[in-house]
Amino acid sequence: GYILVVDPTRPNTYDSAEKLHTLVSETLGQLPFALVLNKSDLKSEWQLEESEYSNLKSQAVCTIETSAKTGTNVESIFDSLANEFVKVPTR
Repeated sequence: GYILVVDPTRPNTYDSAEKLHTLVSETLGQLPFALVLNKSDLKSEWQLEESEYSNLKSQAVCTIETSAKTGTNVESIFDSLANEFVKVPTR
């Protein structure tokens, strides 16, 4: 699996993430991935609308808003992706 990180304050990073996703898919096949929207602490400055990243969002195991600055939800990325590989039985 892998993690695609997008900076919504810089929409061109989505284009890079989409190209990287295509390259991974063509080279290794379909693998689980997490779509990470970083800089949640600057959400008022986001220039990327959900409709613009809906294609990757629909394919991702999860889409998580994070802040590398504050650490918000960073651990959740790894937990969510790891859960795809190790399914824990529900009780």
